Amino acid sequence: MSVKNKAILTIYDSIVNERKDLHARLKKTTANDRFLFTPTVIAAKQTINEVKRLKLAQPQQDRERGEWLAILAFQAINKRQLSKKISKKVYEYTREYEGEQKEDLLLKTAEINRSEQSDDPKIFYICSRHNDCAVDHKDYQGKVYIDANWREVVKDDKEILRIEQYIRNFGVDTYQWVIFEPVWLVVRPNCRHYFKDLRVSEVLGNSAANILKQNRMIHAKGRRSMRQTIRHDMTRKTYTVNEVEALLSKYRERLLLHEQMAAIKHTHILQKAIDKDKLLIRKWEEVLKLLNNK
Repeated sequence: MSVKNKAILTIYDSIVNERKDLHARLKKTTANDRFLFTPTVIAAKQTINEVKRLKLAQPQQDRERGEWLAILAFQAINKRQLSKKISKKVYEYTREYEGEQKEDLLLKTAEINRSEQSDDPKIFYICSRHNDCAVDHKDYQGKVYIDANWREVVKDDKEILRIEQYIRNFGVDTYQWVIFEPVWLVVRPNCRHYFKDLRVSEVLGNSAANILKQNRMIHAKGRRSMRQTIRHDMTRKTYTVNEVEALLSKYRERLLLHEQMAAIKHTHILQKAIDKDKLLIRKWEEVLKLLNNK
């Protein structure tokens, strides 16, 4: 997201100062990353075309040329929704990357647990539970799963029988099965569930409901992803701490961008945007303070 803001600043600076090296500067800013460079160049071209259109619609007034171009650039950046468009590409990339990283991490965790050489190995995994779960994950959340390769580490015959009985009694599926197709539990983009690994002694003779309570893994709402946006109704009377923190993060990021744009070329329109951001931040900081004091 930091690179996204730098790209927008680069576009703003190039328009305001009528620079001719935008393409090269964007390549450097995005480190020529294909997930960012190409969509950023497209967004830059759209913004420049919008500025040209605005120039025709709003002939230059008797004011300093840099300010006039800065106002048009700011209007074009907002109209073409540069921040939103580039963020979308960032999120598309991070969803793909995050899914791959989650798979690697989950499988690596099981591998490490199997190599622990313990008399009480971690071969069980429990999935968190939250009330606003996606419909197709409801049947899989809040349950205990077992490593498909658990027999590699459990050698005691009596222990094996107890584990097999637990699997039969509770219909336990394997950890590897539930994280891949068709369920994609945890690894699916925007899935807010998570696993906790458990030792044999923590599971046998215990229920999934009890294990969830013991580990505080029952939530009214799943943990929010950084990519999830909040559509807020200003007439609402109640907000959660997570919602307010997400809004504050959004407004602080926008304020920083506006202040950095003003550092390149300050205009009265940018100042209004900065003042509005600061006002919204103060408002939501007060709301957050009230929620935390409840």
